[in-house]
Amino acid sequence: KNSSKKLLLLIHLNCLSPSVQIVVWDKYLPQTPGLPQPPHHLCKYNPCQHLQVPCAELSRASGCLCPGVTGPDVPPEPPRLQIVHTSEVGASMRWCAPSSTVQEYRLHYQLVGGDFLSGPALNNTFRLAAVSGLLPDHEYLFCIVASNRAGSSPTDDGTRQHGPCRLIRTPAHQMPYAYIAAGLAATLILVVISAFAWHFCVRNRRKHPHRGSMDNILDAEPGLDGAANSSFRSEEQL
Repeated sequence: KNSSKKLLLLIHLNCLSPSVQIVVWDKYLPQTPGLPQPPHHLCKYNPCQHLQVPCAELSRASGCLCPGVTGPDVPPEPPRLQIVHTSEVGASMRWCAPSSTVQEYRLHYQLVGGDFLSGPALNNTFRLAAVSGLLPDHEYLFCIVASNRAGSSPTDDGTRQHGPCRLIRTPAHQMPYAYIAAGLAATLILVVISAFAWHFCVRNRRKHPHRGSMDNILDAEPGLDGAANSSFRSEEQL
């Protein structure tokens, strides 16, 4: 066998899909003139990476090999929803692209029991979407839908683990921890200030007793400015 000669066999499986092409390469078979040479490496394509360049563009640029995908005349398979993060009023999600030709993605969501709402169209490099304006402590169904000229991918009820949809309840409204800490600190400061004020008030009263009381007048001693009024009597004595 001559290992330096190669043959690329192209097999079209019309029974499966006219857009699916299987490439078989045997490097030990003799080279047939006129057939294209096989690529030497797989494309660095990650279907779950946000802003991922389409594999077809990578293949045209470098001659690398892309994974098999259905063509634009076949509706896309559903994307695989991976991660969903929720807050009280919003949500964000990531997904992986299907093995299909995708023109755009859309995020569809609904309050359970309500109507579906649709986000803006996202080009086929997107793997991340976000939505705001949700209600706290409510259940929502989020779905990622892929589309091309043949149609859109199907959705489900959100119970499948790696399906295109996810059923999520937003967290209940809670006071932020920063506000709680600030409130406790303010309360502690007020308590300390009140304690100091009470302490100084009591100490001042002990140092400076009230002058001019009835007992002080009756018990006064004669001085340089005159004698005490010995004829003064209290109202009780009168």
